[in-house]
Amino acid sequence: MLPRGSRMDKTAMQSRPFLQRKFSFGTIKFFKTKTSRAGVVVSKKIYTSAVQRNRLRRRVYTAIREFLLTHKPQYGIVVYPTKEALTAKFSEVKESLNSALTNESVR
Repeated sequence: MLPRGSRMDKTAMQSRPFLQRKFSFGTIKFFKTKTSRAGVVVSKKIYTSAVQRNRLRRRVYTAIREFLLTHKPQYGIVVYPTKEALTAKFSEVKESLNSALTNESVR
């Protein structure tokens, strides 16, 4: 999990993203922020069980945390994962997310 200071709040997520990209396990939206922040949104349409939604959210937060430790982007990242991200291997999710974030570097 990311520290609370590194997570995006709801008001920042409601602003208009300046870039949106798809990756193998979901969609990434980029927002203009002063510091690097990240968020994960898993709707009830993906999983109706809160336990499964939280497991998926924790997996993606862990992958994002490793990206934020090595890179220091100056924008907010919000990931909307798909159902397949929970059943896939964590290494595949992490690799796909890292390649989508580094390939789509925002300047």
